[in-house]
Amino acid sequence: MSMSNNKEQQTPESLAERIIGGDRRALARAITLLENGAPQANRIVSLLHQNADLNKARFIGITGPPGAGKSTLSNALVTCLRKRGEKAALILVDPASPLTGGAILGDRLRLPGHSADDGVFIRSMSNRGHLGGLSPTTAGVATLMQAAGFKRVIIETVGTGQAETEIAGLADTVVLVLVPGLGDDIQLMKAGIMEIADVFAVNKSDRDGAALLASELKMSQTVSSGDGFTPEVILTSALSGDGVDSLLDAIDRHYAHLEQSGLIKVTRKKRIQTQLNGALQGLFRNALAGIASEDLSQVNCQLEQCILDPYSAAETLWNLIIANGKGGK
Repeated sequence: MSMSNNKEQQTPESLAERIIGGDRRALARAITLLENGAPQANRIVSLLHQNADLNKARFIGITGPPGAGKSTLSNALVTCLRKRGEKAALILVDPASPLTGGAILGDRLRLPGHSADDGVFIRSMSNRGHLGGLSPTTAGVATLMQAAGFKRVIIETVGTGQAETEIAGLADTVVLVLVPGLGDDIQLMKAGIMEIADVFAVNKSDRDGAALLASELKMSQTVSSGDGFTPEVILTSALSGDGVDSLLDAIDRHYAHLEQSGLIKVTRKKRIQTQLNGALQGLFRNALAGIASEDLSQVNCQLEQCILDPYSAAETLWNLIIANGKGGK
């Protein structure tokens, strides 16, 4: 292939067309561009919004405390979906090191049974220090996946605890994974993350205390949520596969409720806002990167010497961004 033909295949228009056609390499390339903040990534997503049907995929959020077995359960859900003849894409968000900023992106390690399956697309991504359990680009990546024809997009959050409520603005159905033996789970998990759950999965159901935890969760759900839906509590064992079919059925029942009640429109409006927030953060990062290094060093130096306070420094940087004309270009 000539260099000119290769360049043509890398244009936003070509990549968008290939993604809609189900080209996995184009999908992987577009995700990389989006994560790296490349300007053409926004153009690709914009083209997909114009030309692809983005209302057919179901977004499933998997969240919960560390050690709950989220990755194993995600793997089991994919196995179940594949047995039902459905394609699935997975986004696995890993925490970034607070010291180095790096992350162990272990998609092949955590989901080894599906790495060679053309009906499954797996992508690990770092949260890059972003709070809320996701990455700023997660919503955009999910959009790319659904444009490529994946009707189920499973999004596994970092798993750091009570702050992980951002998934509620992206997923149609949020599955909160809990396990017995981590103390008083309902007391430890603060109200925020408990309230975003549409389905509870009590994983590692072969452990002592699993039935009791499930019973406590059911008792806590005696009063239906404001939308008239009471979250189901499903006992699962991701390793053996027990209860995974029932979990998928519960997820589908929740989605059916969204459709029948008209709440799916509310969910999609939230998703659009999540995408907007991620796009704005990306533009700001690019604009900040466009500031000349000497200007940035000068502001940091003045900050360290207490010539500028943090708020004045932020305002100075903002004015530099405006002056550079980088904010929206």
